[in-house]
Amino acid sequence: GHGPCGQICNQLSGSVYCTCEAGYMLFEDHLHCLGVPRYLTLMATRTAIAANWKPALIDGFEAKKLYYSLTCSSGNYELVKNVGNSTNATLGNLTPFTSYSCCVRAYASVQSQSQACDVIQTMEDAPSDRSEEHT
Repeated sequence: GHGPCGQICNQLSGSVYCTCEAGYMLFEDHLHCLGVPRYLTLMATRTAIAANWKPALIDGFEAKKLYYSLTCSSGNYELVKNVGNSTNATLGNLTPFTSYSCCVRAYASVQSQSQACDVIQTMEDAPSDRSEEHT
């Protein structure tokens, strides 16, 4: 078995330490493993980005007690929204036709956090309706 560990138990000179499978990171309790938010989907309009995701896993099981935030940044401009234990969020007041890097961060605590990221571009402004002059 894996003893007190959530995933992988290692023995080194009589003491035990835990490690995690790929894609997981060790909790501050040094026993359990936190995965990243899963199946992140981003959708963009001209001035908003909506994100939804499935809960992160702890030791391979869906975790109820996690909190999430969505961060979207472009250049040195960054917007953050904390959404509690919700698994969706929308950020507005964005610049049209701009590429944003968005990350959903799962927090088990201040020390134990993981993130999933993706890049999306907001839509461009609708073409102006001044008619072209043809001569």
